[in-house]
Amino acid sequence: MAESGANSNLYPEDLLPPETREVAASNNPHASKESLRELAYAGVYSAPENESWPQWFDRWRRWTRAAIYDAAIVWFTSEWYRTVLEKLPAKSSVLDVGVGTAAALLNNISIINERQLRIKGVDIDADYIARAQDLIRDKNASGLVNVEHMSIYDYFLPPGGQRFDAVYFSGSFMLLPDPSAALLHVKANLLKEGGLLYFTQTFERRRSFLVETIKPLLRVITTIDFGRATYYDEFARQLSAAGFKITAEEEIGSESGGGGRGNVMLITAAEAESVASSSSSLID
Repeated sequence: MAESGANSNLYPEDLLPPETREVAASNNPHASKESLRELAYAGVYSAPENESWPQWFDRWRRWTRAAIYDAAIVWFTSEWYRTVLEKLPAKSSVLDVGVGTAAALLNNISIINERQLRIKGVDIDADYIARAQDLIRDKNASGLVNVEHMSIYDYFLPPGGQRFDAVYFSGSFMLLPDPSAALLHVKANLLKEGGLLYFTQTFERRRSFLVETIKPLLRVITTIDFGRATYYDEFARQLSAAGFKITAEEEIGSESGGGGRGNVMLITAAEAESVASSSSSLID
């Protein structure tokens, strides 16, 4: 069972880099979680003596980008990860494409440990990967989770490496410059025969010019690439073009019950046939 409630979530003070917490502790050995939390919210901390201000600022900038990412999306993507991880057979090997800071993944560490899942995460954002590596160390999860700064297009198995039982795209698929090429690469080089692809994605239920306009602009405001408005039919066509068929889908969260958008998990398998008609979709 997945952990529930506050204990499974990362608090702002958890987002402070380890060296920052060490500096705070050295200045005040009795520093409380509340004082660390205030430090995290302020985003200001003392630079080590051997660090120049440009180095400090660059570290602060990188940390801030990762913290904004976690604050903006982890509150709902943690549930996406839980939904997928609970579907995976025990001891599965999983490639997580677009792992980000890994905060949402590690908020489900109890499932990973219980099922002894082995997860490899890749992401093209070096700041997110640096944060992910800190979190993995903090959670003592390096035996089951590791991450790498790498584009999915450039990622290949090491010599003698085993293909993955599953590949997961957590909202990252439609951010890719060429989604179909990524799928073909995954199928040809990374996924085991009979392996499954998992996707979690927010779909617009109907055409939304407002979302199409605003979503790309969010990157300027938040530094996070939220991509563009995603529609089910367009998504299914991308899967079909690479020879994958949707075999199961499940709506996630209360937001999916109505309104103009829905969060959906899709499971797909490599097939010669085209994907089934979108008329069978749960979100039509």
